[in-house]
Amino acid sequence: MRSTALEAYGARVAVRASSAALLAAIQRSLPWCSVSGVDSRIAGHYSLEQNRPGTSRRYTAFEDGLVLTQSDDLDTAIEYLESVIRLRIAEHAARRVFVHAGVVGWNGRAILIPARSFAGKSTLVAALVERGAVYYSDEYAVCDARGRVHPFARTLNLRADRLAEGQSVPAAAIRAHEGKPPLPVGLVVITKFTKSAVWRPRPVSRGAAALELLDNTVSARRSPEKAIATLQKVVAEAQVLKSPRGEAALFAETLLRRHADW
Repeated sequence: MRSTALEAYGARVAVRASSAALLAAIQRSLPWCSVSGVDSRIAGHYSLEQNRPGTSRRYTAFEDGLVLTQSDDLDTAIEYLESVIRLRIAEHAARRVFVHAGVVGWNGRAILIPARSFAGKSTLVAALVERGAVYYSDEYAVCDARGRVHPFARTLNLRADRLAEGQSVPAAAIRAHEGKPPLPVGLVVITKFTKSAVWRPRPVSRGAAALELLDNTVSARRSPEKAIATLQKVVAEAQVLKSPRGEAALFAETLLRRHADW
């Protein structure tokens, strides 16, 4: 077995694989992690093994010694493993608070759209970026202690199971509009897709917005005081709007036009 330790945002995981090629493939799937030589606490142990011929599946991925998934397809196994490592690092990050949210930059401030996985974040973020917004994340808002949002460096995820609204945007085109500097949050949009809905936003208090973000925060149970303090900074100067929305393209155009004069 080959092994290494990877670190991001102050959280560290141990990764092993049954060959150097498999280990390299895992590392390529985690470009936002760096190899760690520091002997510090490990948040989780992960491994990927290529099984012997004749077994039911070619690859098996493990988390803390338990089977995560088995697949005949290497990309599928690595994608699943990467998603679980991503969640573990988000939970244990020492220097950031991770909120399930789509994030784009618009005129020097961030638009933050809290939502869990498979809620259409990727499709909506893609629609916003196609209309001139800057891509920051379709998975996590990575927030620092000052309330600024940092980019989360991964390719926009537009798998078929997320295209509930029938849109498709090339990932390469999205990454060409990728933001770098941390941004203060100018707008929090609390919304969900409802067929034929019309965007009629009502203002929401910053306290209620902080609670909404807390409900989508990965480390809320592990470090509630840190999460709350950070989220209060995130919404301190943000406008917060809530309403159901319709199809992503029309909503994105309406939202950006409304905030064109930031």
